[in-house]
Amino acid sequence: MARPLDLIIWFTVVIFSEESSQNQESAYIGDNVTLDCLSAISGGKFKWHKLSPKVENLNSTGSTYTIQSATPSDSGTYKCETDKSALPHISHSGTTVTLTVQERTARLEVITRHTGGWIFEGDQISMTCHVDGDPVGWTYELHMSWGVTPYMSQMERTFTFNSVTLSQGGNYTCRARKGDLYSNFSKPVPIRVSALAVTLTASPKSPMKESDSLQLVCTWRGNGRSSSNLTYSFLRNNMTVKKSSSSSVFSIKEIEKSHTGNYTCAVESPGGGKAYSDDIEIEVQALTVTLTVAPGGSVMEGDFLILNCTLWVNGSSSSKLNFSFWRDCMSVKNDSDFPVFSIQEINKSHSGNYTCAVELPGGDRTYSNTVNVQIQAPQVTGIPGGAGLCLLLLIIPLLLLLCAYHRIRGLLRALWRRRRRADQGRAVGNVITESSDGSQPALQTEAFNMADNTKDVPEVIYSVLTDFPKPKNKGKPLVHSSLIYSEVRVPQGLSPPR
Repeated sequence: MARPLDLIIWFTVVIFSEESSQNQESAYIGDNVTLDCLSAISGGKFKWHKLSPKVENLNSTGSTYTIQSATPSDSGTYKCETDKSALPHISHSGTTVTLTVQERTARLEVITRHTGGWIFEGDQISMTCHVDGDPVGWTYELHMSWGVTPYMSQMERTFTFNSVTLSQGGNYTCRARKGDLYSNFSKPVPIRVSALAVTLTASPKSPMKESDSLQLVCTWRGNGRSSSNLTYSFLRNNMTVKKSSSSSVFSIKEIEKSHTGNYTCAVESPGGGKAYSDDIEIEVQALTVTLTVAPGGSVMEGDFLILNCTLWVNGSSSSKLNFSFWRDCMSVKNDSDFPVFSIQEINKSHSGNYTCAVELPGGDRTYSNTVNVQIQAPQVTGIPGGAGLCLLLLIIPLLLLLCAYHRIRGLLRALWRRRRRADQGRAVGNVITESSDGSQPALQTEAFNMADNTKDVPEVIYSVLTDFPKPKNKGKPLVHSSLIYSEVRVPQGLSPPR
Protein backbone atom coordinates (compact mmCIF):
# COMPACT_ATOMS: atom_id res chain seq x y z
CA MET A 1 0.00 0.00 0.00
CA ALA A 2 1.38 3.35 -0.97
CA ARG A 3 2.38 5.82 1.67
CA PRO A 4 0.33 9.09 1.67
CA LEU A 5 1.96 12.25 0.22
CA ASP A 6 3.48 14.57 2.79
CA LEU A 7 2.11 18.18 2.43
CA ILE A 8 4.09 20.94 4.08
CA ILE A 9 2.22 24.18 4.97
CA TRP A 10 4.20 27.30 5.96
CA PHE A 11 2.70 29.64 8.49
CA THR A 12 3.37 33.36 8.58
CA VAL A 13 3.15 35.24 11.85
CA VAL A 14 2.12 38.90 11.55
CA ILE A 15 2.12 41.32 14.45
CA PHE A 16 -0.66 43.91 14.48
CA SER A 17 -1.08 46.93 16.70
CA GLU A 18 -3.98 49.31 16.87
CA GLU A 19 -1.86 52.06 15.35
CA SER A 20 -0.67 50.21 12.25
CA SER A 21 -1.62 47.16 10.19
CA GLN A 22 1.83 46.78 8.63
CA ASN A 23 4.24 43.94 9.42
CA GLN A 24 6.53 44.91 12.24
CA GLU A 25 8.82 43.22 14.67
CA SER A 26 8.68 45.71 17.51
CA ALA A 27 6.10 47.12 19.83
CA TYR A 28 6.10 49.62 22.69
CA ILE A 29 5.20 49.32 26.31
CA GLY A 30 1.47 49.56 26.72
CA ASP A 31 0.63 48.71 23.12
CA ASN A 32 -1.99 46.09 22.34
CA VAL A 33 -0.19 43.54 20.12
CA THR A 34 -1.95 40.95 17.92
CA LEU A 35 -0.16 37.92 16.40
CA ASP A 36 -2.00 36.51 13.36
CA CYS A 37 -1.24 33.12 11.83
CA LEU A 38 -2.01 33.21 8.12
CA SER A 39 -2.62 29.74 6.64
CA ALA A 40 -3.65 28.35 3.27
CA ILE A 41 -5.80 25.80 5.09
CA SER A 42 -9.04 26.98 6.53
CA GLY A 43 -10.62 25.49 9.57
CA GLY A 44 -8.90 23.47 12.24
CA LYS A 45 -7.33 24.54 15.48
CA PHE A 46 -4.10 26.42 16.09
CA LYS A 47 -1.54 26.17 18.81
CA TRP A 48 0.65 29.10 19.97
CA HIS A 49 3.99 28.75 21.60
CA LYS A 50 6.50 31.18 23.04
CA LEU A 51 9.92 29.69 22.51
CA SER A 52 12.06 32.21 24.40
CA PRO A 53 13.20 33.10 26.82
CA LYS A 54 11.56 29.83 27.80
CA VAL A 55 9.06 27.52 26.09
CA GLU A 56 5.48 28.27 26.97
CA ASN A 57 2.23 26.99 25.57
CA LEU A 58 -0.03 29.93 25.07
CA ASN A 59 -3.72 29.68 25.83
CA SER A 60 -5.08 30.34 22.37
CA THR A 61 -6.61 28.03 19.73
CA GLY A 62 -7.56 30.68 17.18
CA SER A 63 -5.58 32.01 14.30
CA THR A 64 -4.71 35.13 16.30
CA TYR A 65 -3.02 35.74 19.61
CA THR A 66 -3.46 39.15 21.37
CA ILE A 67 -1.23 40.73 24.02
CA GLN A 68 -3.00 43.41 26.00
CA SER A 69 -0.81 46.34 27.07
CA ALA A 70 2.52 44.85 26.21
CA THR A 71 5.38 45.04 28.68
CA PRO A 72 9.08 44.27 28.27
CA SER A 73 8.40 40.76 29.61
CA ASP A 74 6.31 40.07 26.51
CA SER A 75 9.39 40.31 24.35
CA GLY A 76 10.46 36.92 22.83
CA THR A 77 10.07 34.42 19.93
CA TYR A 78 6.60 33.25 19.04
CA LYS A 79 5.41 30.27 16.89
CA CYS A 80 2.05 29.00 15.73
CA GLU A 81 1.01 25.55 14.29
CA THR A 82 -2.15 23.57 13.40
CA ASP A 83 -3.61 20.89 15.62
CA LYS A 84 -2.39 17.43 14.37
CA SER A 85 -5.65 15.71 15.16
CA ALA A 86 -7.50 17.93 12.74
CA LEU A 87 -5.47 16.76 9.71
CA PRO A 88 -4.00 13.29 10.52
CA HIS A 89 -2.60 12.61 7.02
CA ILE A 90 -0.82 16.02 6.67
CA SER A 91 2.50 16.76 8.28
CA HIS A 92 3.16 20.46 9.16
CA SER A 93 5.79 22.87 10.16
CA GLY A 94 5.72 26.60 11.01
CA THR A 95 7.68 29.87 11.14
CA THR A 96 8.69 31.97 14.10
CA VAL A 97 8.74 35.71 14.75
CA THR A 98 10.65 37.68 17.34
CA LEU A 99 8.74 40.39 19.18
CA THR A 100 10.58 43.20 20.94
CA VAL A 101 8.66 45.40 23.37
CA GLN A 102 10.48 48.75 23.70
CA GLU A 103 10.16 51.61 26.14
CA ARG A 104 8.20 54.57 24.87
CA THR A 105 10.15 57.68 24.05
CA ALA A 106 8.76 61.23 23.78
CA ARG A 107 9.72 64.28 21.74
CA LEU A 108 8.52 67.85 22.44
CA GLU A 109 8.01 70.19 19.51
CA VAL A 110 7.39 73.97 19.87
CA ILE A 111 5.19 75.64 17.26
CA THR A 112 5.14 79.43 16.90
CA ARG A 113 4.34 81.88 14.13
CA HIS A 114 7.51 83.88 14.78
CA THR A 115 9.87 83.04 11.95
CA GLY A 116 12.91 84.24 13.87
CA GLY A 117 12.38 81.64 16.54
CA TRP A 118 11.95 84.25 19.26
CA ILE A 119 8.98 84.16 21.57
CA PHE A 120 7.60 87.46 22.80
CA GLU A 121 5.38 88.31 25.67
CA GLY A 122 1.79 87.82 24.57
CA ASP A 123 2.63 85.42 21.75
CA GLN A 124 0.53 82.33 21.09
CA ILE A 125 2.66 79.19 21.11
CA SER A 126 1.92 75.47 20.96
CA MET A 127 3.96 72.52 22.21
CA THR A 128 3.19 69.04 20.87
CA CYS A 129 4.32 65.90 22.69
CA HIS A 130 5.11 63.09 20.23
CA VAL A 131 5.19 59.64 21.94
CA ASP A 132 6.06 56.33 20.25
CA GLY A 133 3.51 53.56 19.88
CA ASP A 134 -0.21 53.22 20.34
CA PRO A 135 -1.69 56.61 21.53
CA VAL A 136 -5.03 55.21 22.63
CA GLY A 137 -5.78 55.67 26.32
CA TRP A 138 -2.65 57.63 27.11
CA THR A 139 -2.54 60.95 29.01
CA TYR A 140 0.08 63.55 28.09
CA GLU A 141 1.96 65.50 30.72
CA LEU A 142 3.88 68.78 30.23
CA HIS A 143 6.52 69.48 32.84
CA MET A 144 8.28 72.80 33.41
CA SER A 145 11.86 73.05 34.63
CA TRP A 146 11.96 69.37 35.64
CA GLY A 147 9.07 69.74 38.00
CA VAL A 148 7.72 66.51 39.50
CA THR A 149 4.13 67.71 39.28
CA PRO A 150 2.95 68.22 35.71
CA TYR A 151 2.58 71.86 34.68
CA MET A 152 -0.27 70.74 32.40
CA SER A 153 -1.93 67.34 31.87
CA GLN A 154 -4.45 66.43 29.17
CA MET A 155 -5.56 63.74 26.74
CA GLU A 156 -4.54 65.79 23.70
CA ARG A 157 -0.92 65.76 22.75
CA THR A 158 -0.77 69.50 21.90
CA PHE A 159 -0.50 72.15 24.63
CA THR A 160 -1.41 75.73 23.66
CA PHE A 161 -0.50 79.07 25.33
CA ASN A 162 -2.79 81.73 23.93
CA SER A 163 -0.81 84.60 25.46
CA VAL A 164 2.52 83.56 26.90
CA THR A 165 3.89 85.59 29.81
CA LEU A 166 7.40 86.26 31.04
CA SER A 167 6.85 83.92 33.99
CA GLN A 168 6.11 81.05 31.61
CA GLY A 169 9.60 81.07 30.23
CA GLY A 170 11.73 78.04 31.14
CA ASN A 171 12.74 74.48 30.12
CA TYR A 172 9.87 72.15 29.21
CA THR A 173 9.68 68.34 28.89
CA CYS A 174 6.79 65.96 28.24
CA ARG A 175 5.87 62.29 28.67
CA ALA A 176 2.84 60.00 28.36
CA ARG A 177 1.11 58.04 31.12
CA LYS A 178 -1.33 55.13 31.01
CA GLY A 179 -2.31 53.79 34.39
CA ASP A 180 0.94 52.85 36.08
CA LEU A 181 2.88 52.91 32.82
CA TYR A 182 4.96 55.92 31.82
CA SER A 183 6.90 56.80 28.75
CA ASN A 184 10.34 58.27 28.98
CA PHE A 185 10.69 62.06 29.27
CA SER A 186 11.45 64.05 26.17
CA LYS A 187 14.57 66.10 25.87
CA PRO A 188 14.17 69.57 27.43
CA VAL A 189 13.13 72.39 25.18
CA PRO A 190 13.97 75.95 26.33
CA ILE A 191 11.27 78.59 26.06
CA ARG A 192 12.68 82.14 26.29
CA VAL A 193 10.04 84.84 26.48
CA SER A 194 11.19 88.35 25.62
CA ALA A 195 9.46 91.39 27.05
CA LEU A 196 7.98 93.94 24.69
CA ALA A 197 9.20 97.30 26.08
CA VAL A 198 7.70 99.90 23.75
CA THR A 199 8.61 103.59 23.74
CA LEU A 200 7.04 106.40 21.73
CA THR A 201 8.94 109.65 21.10
CA ALA A 202 7.69 112.82 19.41
CA SER A 203 9.72 115.46 17.58
CA PRO A 204 9.24 118.31 18.13
CA LYS A 205 7.66 118.12 21.55
CA SER A 206 4.21 119.49 22.28
CA PRO A 207 2.81 122.13 22.09
CA MET A 208 3.03 122.70 18.36
CA LYS A 209 1.53 125.23 16.02
CA GLU A 210 -0.35 124.59 12.83
CA SER A 211 1.72 123.68 9.74
CA ASP A 212 4.59 122.33 11.85
CA SER A 213 5.88 118.88 10.88
CA LEU A 214 5.48 116.06 13.42
CA GLN A 215 7.42 112.80 13.60
CA LEU A 216 6.52 109.94 15.94
CA VAL A 217 9.01 107.09 16.40
CA CYS A 218 8.02 103.77 17.98
CA THR A 219 10.95 101.72 19.36
CA TRP A 220 11.10 98.32 21.02
CA ARG A 221 13.72 96.71 23.20
CA GLY A 222 13.48 93.25 24.75
CA ASN A 223 16.06 91.43 26.83
CA GLY A 224 18.82 93.55 25.37
CA ARG A 225 17.97 92.95 21.71
CA SER A 226 15.79 94.53 19.07
CA SER A 227 13.79 93.04 16.25
CA SER A 228 12.64 94.29 12.87
CA ASN A 229 10.18 91.46 12.21
CA LEU A 230 7.37 93.22 14.02
CA THR A 231 4.22 95.17 13.17
CA TYR A 232 3.89 98.76 14.37
CA SER A 233 0.59 100.53 14.95
CA PHE A 234 0.02 104.20 15.78
CA LEU A 235 -3.15 105.25 17.54
CA ARG A 236 -4.71 108.65 18.23
CA ASN A 237 -7.35 108.66 20.95
CA ASN A 238 -7.42 104.82 20.73
CA MET A 239 -8.12 104.91 16.98
CA THR A 240 -5.54 103.40 14.62
CA VAL A 241 -4.11 105.99 12.21
CA LYS A 242 -1.26 103.88 10.78
CA LYS A 243 -0.22 100.22 10.76
CA SER A 244 2.97 98.99 9.15
CA SER A 245 5.26 95.97 9.23
CA SER A 246 8.12 97.84 7.58
CA SER A 247 8.31 101.23 9.32
CA SER A 248 8.31 102.28 12.94
CA VAL A 249 7.89 105.99 12.06
CA PHE A 250 4.69 107.99 11.65
CA SER A 251 5.06 111.46 10.12
CA ILE A 252 2.67 114.36 9.56
CA LYS A 253 4.15 116.91 7.18
CA GLU A 254 1.83 119.79 8.05
CA ILE A 255 0.00 119.31 11.31
CA GLU A 256 -3.46 120.75 11.80
CA LYS A 257 -5.66 121.57 14.75
CA SER A 258 -7.59 118.31 14.18
CA HIS A 259 -4.41 116.33 14.92
CA THR A 260 -4.58 117.27 18.59
CA GLY A 261 -4.94 114.20 20.85
CA ASN A 262 -3.28 111.40 22.82
CA TYR A 263 -0.94 109.26 20.72
CA THR A 264 0.13 105.69 21.46
CA CYS A 265 2.10 103.12 19.51
CA ALA A 266 1.77 99.33 19.70
CA VAL A 267 4.23 96.62 18.73
CA GLU A 268 2.85 93.25 17.62
CA SER A 269 5.00 90.17 17.18
CA PRO A 270 4.28 87.43 14.63
CA GLY A 271 3.26 85.20 17.51
CA GLY A 272 0.41 87.53 18.39
CA GLY A 273 2.07 89.31 21.32
CA LYS A 274 1.19 92.98 21.55
CA ALA A 275 2.48 95.72 23.83
CA TYR A 276 1.64 99.43 24.03
CA SER A 277 3.71 102.48 24.81
CA ASP A 278 2.76 105.25 27.19
CA ASP A 279 0.53 108.03 25.88
CA ILE A 280 1.96 111.26 24.50
CA GLU A 281 -0.33 114.28 24.37
CA ILE A 282 0.10 116.33 21.21
CA GLU A 283 -1.38 119.82 21.40
CA VAL A 284 -1.72 121.79 18.17
CA GLN A 285 -2.20 125.50 18.69
CA ALA A 286 -4.29 127.44 16.22
CA LEU A 287 -2.70 130.37 14.40
CA THR A 288 -4.35 133.79 14.52
CA VAL A 289 -3.18 136.65 12.31
CA THR A 290 -4.35 140.14 13.30
CA LEU A 291 -4.05 143.36 11.29
CA THR A 292 -4.21 146.67 13.15
CA VAL A 293 -4.14 150.23 11.72
CA ALA A 294 -2.83 153.38 13.38
CA PRO A 295 -4.14 155.97 13.66
CA GLY A 296 -7.58 154.55 14.10
CA GLY A 297 -10.80 156.26 13.26
CA SER A 298 -10.85 158.95 10.60
CA VAL A 299 -7.69 159.12 8.44
CA MET A 300 -6.90 162.42 6.71
CA GLU A 301 -4.84 163.05 3.63
CA GLY A 302 -1.23 163.66 4.56
CA ASP A 303 -1.42 161.54 7.73
CA PHE A 304 1.19 158.93 8.56
CA LEU A 305 -0.44 155.46 8.33
CA ILE A 306 0.93 152.30 9.98
CA LEU A 307 -0.40 148.76 9.41
CA ASN A 308 0.87 146.12 11.86
CA CYS A 309 0.53 142.38 11.13
CA THR A 310 0.81 140.10 14.17
CA LEU A 311 0.81 136.31 14.34
CA TRP A 312 -0.54 134.94 17.60
CA VAL A 313 -0.31 131.38 18.84
CA ASN A 314 -2.58 130.98 21.87
CA GLY A 315 -1.62 134.38 23.18
CA SER A 316 2.09 134.40 22.31
CA SER A 317 3.47 136.06 19.22
CA SER A 318 5.72 134.35 16.73
CA SER A 319 8.58 135.83 14.70
CA LYS A 320 10.94 134.90 11.85
CA LEU A 321 8.13 134.57 9.34
CA ASN A 322 7.37 136.14 5.96
CA PHE A 323 4.74 138.88 5.95
CA SER A 324 2.85 140.35 3.00
CA PHE A 325 0.25 143.10 2.79
CA TRP A 326 -2.68 143.35 0.37
CA ARG A 327 -5.03 146.15 -0.62
CA ASP A 328 -8.16 145.13 -2.50
CA CYS A 329 -6.55 141.72 -3.28
CA MET A 330 -3.49 143.41 -4.80
CA SER A 331 -0.08 142.96 -3.17
CA VAL A 332 1.42 146.20 -1.85
CA LYS A 333 4.27 144.58 0.10
CA ASN A 334 5.45 141.00 -0.25
CA ASP A 335 7.89 138.54 1.37
CA SER A 336 9.16 140.67 4.18
CA ASP A 337 10.40 139.58 7.58
CA PHE A 338 9.17 142.92 9.02
CA PRO A 339 5.50 142.80 10.08
CA VAL A 340 4.85 146.55 9.55
CA PHE A 341 3.75 148.40 6.42
CA SER A 342 3.79 152.20 6.65
CA ILE A 343 2.77 155.11 4.37
CA GLN A 344 4.28 158.48 5.27
CA GLU A 345 1.86 160.79 3.48
CA ILE A 346 -1.38 159.05 2.73
CA ASN A 347 -3.72 160.20 -0.02
CA LYS A 348 -7.07 159.24 -1.48
CA SER A 349 -5.53 156.49 -3.65
CA HIS A 350 -4.58 154.57 -0.52
CA SER A 351 -8.23 153.92 0.40
CA GLY A 352 -9.35 150.30 0.34
CA ASN A 353 -9.62 146.97 2.17
CA TYR A 354 -6.30 145.91 3.70
CA THR A 355 -5.29 142.35 4.62
CA CYS A 356 -2.00 140.87 5.72
CA ALA A 357 -0.77 137.29 5.30
CA VAL A 358 1.84 135.27 7.18
CA GLU A 359 3.77 132.63 5.28
CA LEU A 360 4.65 129.68 7.52
CA PRO A 361 7.82 127.57 7.26
CA GLY A 362 5.90 124.88 5.39
CA GLY A 363 4.88 127.36 2.69
CA ASP A 364 1.24 127.79 3.70
CA ARG A 365 -0.22 131.25 4.23
CA THR A 366 -2.54 132.36 6.97
CA TYR A 367 -4.55 135.53 6.34
CA SER A 368 -5.67 138.18 8.79
CA ASN A 369 -8.88 140.06 9.23
CA THR A 370 -9.79 142.78 6.72
CA VAL A 371 -9.52 146.45 7.71
CA ASN A 372 -11.23 149.14 5.64
CA VAL A 373 -9.25 152.37 5.36
CA GLN A 374 -10.98 155.48 3.96
CA ILE A 375 -8.95 158.64 3.35
CA GLN A 376 -10.73 161.98 3.86
CA ALA A 377 -9.74 165.39 2.49
CA PRO A 378 -8.67 167.92 5.16
CA GLN A 379 -11.35 170.44 6.27
CA VAL A 380 -10.70 174.04 7.48
CA THR A 381 -12.86 175.04 10.43
CA GLY A 382 -13.02 178.56 12.04
CA ILE A 383 -15.20 181.50 13.18
CA PRO A 384 -17.49 183.19 10.62
CA GLY A 385 -15.92 186.15 8.79
CA GLY A 386 -17.75 189.07 10.51
CA ALA A 387 -17.35 187.72 14.03
CA GLY A 388 -13.70 186.85 13.38
CA LEU A 389 -12.89 190.39 12.23
CA CYS A 390 -14.53 191.92 15.28
CA LEU A 391 -12.65 189.65 17.60
CA LEU A 392 -9.38 190.50 15.87
CA LEU A 393 -10.04 194.27 16.26
CA LEU A 394 -10.63 193.79 19.98
CA ILE A 395 -7.52 191.71 20.57
CA ILE A 396 -5.01 194.01 18.81
CA PRO A 397 -5.63 197.17 21.04
CA LEU A 398 -5.45 195.04 24.14
CA LEU A 399 -2.10 193.66 23.10
CA LEU A 400 -0.81 197.22 22.38
CA LEU A 401 -2.02 198.50 25.75
CA LEU A 402 -0.40 195.59 27.52
CA CYS A 403 2.94 196.27 25.84
CA ALA A 404 2.74 200.00 26.69
CA TYR A 405 1.90 199.25 30.29
CA HIS A 406 4.93 197.07 30.76
CA ARG A 407 7.24 199.64 29.10
CA ILE A 408 5.94 202.53 31.21
CA ARG A 409 6.09 200.43 34.37
CA GLY A 410 9.68 199.54 33.67
CA LEU A 411 10.65 203.23 33.23
CA LEU A 412 8.89 204.26 36.44
CA ARG A 413 10.61 201.54 38.43
CA ALA A 414 14.01 202.63 37.09
CA LEU A 415 13.41 206.30 38.05
CA TRP A 416 12.14 205.34 41.47
CA ARG A 417 15.16 203.22 42.24
CA ARG A 418 17.54 206.03 41.16
CA ARG A 419 15.70 208.52 43.42
CA ARG A 420 15.77 206.17 46.38
CA ARG A 421 19.51 205.65 46.15
CA ALA A 422 19.96 209.47 46.13
CA ASP A 423 17.65 209.91 49.17
CA GLN A 424 19.36 207.28 51.21
CA GLY A 425 22.89 208.50 50.58
CA ARG A 426 23.09 210.02 54.18
CA ALA A 427 20.83 207.66 56.06
CA VAL A 428 21.72 206.87 59.62
CA GLY A 429 20.72 203.79 61.54
CA ASN A 430 19.40 200.53 60.20
CA VAL A 431 18.42 200.28 56.50
CA ILE A 432 16.80 197.09 55.33
CA THR A 433 17.59 196.37 51.69
CA GLU A 434 17.13 193.48 49.27
CA SER A 435 19.39 190.48 49.84
CA SER A 436 21.81 189.28 47.22
CA ASP A 437 19.55 186.50 45.99
CA GLY A 438 16.35 188.53 46.23
CA SER A 439 14.61 186.01 48.46
CA GLN A 440 14.39 188.09 51.69
CA PRO A 441 15.31 191.55 53.06
CA ALA A 442 18.83 192.02 54.35
CA LEU A 443 19.87 194.36 57.18
CA GLN A 444 22.38 197.09 56.29
CA THR A 445 23.61 199.73 58.77
CA GLU A 446 24.96 203.13 57.73
CA ALA A 447 26.09 206.06 60.03
CA PHE A 448 25.16 209.76 59.79
CA ASN A 449 27.90 212.27 59.07
CA MET A 450 27.67 214.53 62.11
CA ALA A 451 29.67 217.63 63.08
CA ASP A 452 32.41 217.40 65.74
CA ASN A 453 30.43 219.60 68.07
CA THR A 454 27.48 217.26 68.26
CA LYS A 455 28.96 215.16 71.03
CA ASP A 456 26.19 216.15 73.41
CA VAL A 457 23.47 215.77 70.84
CA PRO A 458 21.21 212.80 71.50
CA GLU A 459 21.52 209.85 69.15
CA VAL A 460 19.77 210.29 65.83
CA ILE A 461 18.10 207.26 64.35
CA TYR A 462 16.82 207.23 60.81
CA SER A 463 15.32 203.94 59.69
CA VAL A 464 14.17 203.07 56.21
CA LEU A 465 12.33 199.75 55.81
CA THR A 466 12.00 198.58 52.27
CA ASP A 467 9.39 195.87 51.63
CA PHE A 468 10.48 193.38 48.94
CA PRO A 469 7.81 190.69 48.29
CA LYS A 470 9.16 187.17 47.83
CA PRO A 471 9.08 186.25 44.12
CA LYS A 472 6.87 183.44 42.99
CA ASN A 473 9.35 182.13 40.39
CA LYS A 474 13.00 182.09 41.22
CA GLY A 475 15.12 184.11 38.85
CA LYS A 476 12.39 186.54 37.73
CA PRO A 477 12.58 190.25 38.75
CA LEU A 478 10.35 191.64 41.50
CA VAL A 479 7.19 193.17 40.25
CA HIS A 480 6.93 195.95 42.88
CA SER A 481 8.41 197.27 46.12
CA SER A 482 7.50 199.93 48.66
CA LEU A 483 9.31 202.10 51.27
CA ILE A 484 8.24 202.13 54.91
CA TYR A 485 9.71 204.87 57.09
CA SER A 486 10.03 204.61 60.87
CA GLU A 487 10.12 207.39 63.52
CA VAL A 488 12.81 209.99 62.86
CA ARG A 489 14.56 211.88 65.67
CA VAL A 490 17.14 214.49 64.65
CA PRO A 491 19.21 217.06 66.69
CA GLN A 492 18.39 220.63 66.58
CA GLY A 493 19.74 222.37 63.55
CA LEU A 494 19.69 219.19 61.42
CA SER A 495 17.15 218.07 58.93
CA PRO A 496 16.32 214.51 58.00
CA PRO A 497 17.85 213.16 54.89
CA ARG A 498 15.89 213.23 51.69
